[in-house]
Amino acid sequence: MKRSLLLFLVVLAFFPAVTSGGDSAHTIDAAIAKIGKDARVSVLIKSVTTGEVLYEKDAEAARAPASTMKLATTATALTLLGPKYEHETGVYAVGTLAADGTLKGNLVIKGSGDPSISRRFLVDDSRPLLADWAAELAKKVRVVEGDLVADDRAFERNGFHPDWNPNEAEDWYAAPVSALNLNDNCVDIEVGPGDDGPKVVARPETTAITLDVTAQLTHTKAEHKFACSRDPEGKTYKVSGKVWTKASPQEVNVTVVQPALFFASVLADRLKEAGIKLEGKPRLVQDGEAPVKGAPLLVRRNGLPRTLAVCNKRSQNLYAECLLKTLGHEKGALGSWDEGAKVVEKFLADLKIDPAQVKVRDGSGLSRENRLSAKALATVLEAVAKGNNFQVFDESLSIAGTDGTLEKRLKDLKGATFHGKTGTMHGVSALAGFLELEHGKNGQKELIALVFLVNGTNGASLAREAQDEAVRITVRNRGSRP
Repeated sequence: MKRSLLLFLVVLAFFPAVTSGGDSAHTIDAAIAKIGKDARVSVLIKSVTTGEVLYEKDAEAARAPASTMKLATTATALTLLGPKYEHETGVYAVGTLAADGTLKGNLVIKGSGDPSISRRFLVDDSRPLLADWAAELAKKVRVVEGDLVADDRAFERNGFHPDWNPNEAEDWYAAPVSALNLNDNCVDIEVGPGDDGPKVVARPETTAITLDVTAQLTHTKAEHKFACSRDPEGKTYKVSGKVWTKASPQEVNVTVVQPALFFASVLADRLKEAGIKLEGKPRLVQDGEAPVKGAPLLVRRNGLPRTLAVCNKRSQNLYAECLLKTLGHEKGALGSWDEGAKVVEKFLADLKIDPAQVKVRDGSGLSRENRLSAKALATVLEAVAKGNNFQVFDESLSIAGTDGTLEKRLKDLKGATFHGKTGTMHGVSALAGFLELEHGKNGQKELIALVFLVNGTNGASLAREAQDEAVRITVRNRGSRP
């Protein structure tokens, strides 16, 4: 009997009992080791259903979160503003509007930070953006004796964050932020081959900009390379390089400089096309002008869920920044980055998250000064999952292997789905979201919050492989079959 017991203990020493957590820890550690010796991680995998921590590594270490910062921003917005919140943009007649449609005064566009007035939502893209607005206004106005004024005072006018790289100011992901935004604050330049040279079309169509095309056609595919840029004032957009004669049209998005003025300028063009005479000019509201009052001639509303979906599923930075400044405007003292950041930080603090694990500089994660720990972000996810708005939030996330920024990742999951958000910038890779197991603990459905932040990546692919492997390992070890 003693000999049998001794033999059993020896065997046990060589083949230790494998628990779900133990095996996960061993294999996830191995996956992390493959990222490289310079990698600094913060990882937390926790069952929202049972409260169990399934894996953690430096979970309280604050890291740059890249675009997973959007999860903190959108969770705060959804909780504090509510799922029924709407951004509203109105066009007002300020002055006397006669029965014959003559406005003795200004036509004012007042914005509240809606980022969604964009070609991305047009059902019929053959009509210029804002053509429907002009058609509606033409039913009431025929002549405007004053100006077309862009009232962007809901937000601070500083549209480009001081932490952002000025060398990226023309790139779509660094579009300036305003209370009046049009077409994601970009000019979409379509470039393709034409009969006598490159065919270039800029949208939204407007006389406010000039196209300077120096690009030439080439019959050699290898020479096909062109660039789109603008001057510092945002008045001239340049297309240079070479365009292959057999190439398909390609669209490049270049930012505008003054979003609110650009909005007014495009609307002015649409008004003219609709037969409305503008005797003044499009301009920005001036300091000291009275707040806009009275009934609007036109109101455009956009619900929060649509903004959340573009922010999280498509990872559109402008939408996150508009939400952050909206939080500052609605829940803070000013529609600014600083005030919005204070609102988000307070929301996280109210969740009992250690302030040392949080630093909010912008809403999108584009600032390299943002900091979140895996524990902080997992706490946010858990709070949303247990709140009243989980479905709205969950529907805004990318579905692994299906859509958004996770479309090409984790296609091989069986018995589970992962809804989440990626984050990528030079030296940073992040993954955060919800893993839902069809048969988790005790064979029941189980919801797991997973956050995997990596700083100091030597190529993002290694970090992504480790993140995806952590998801698979969790499914493999936590999942079960009925």
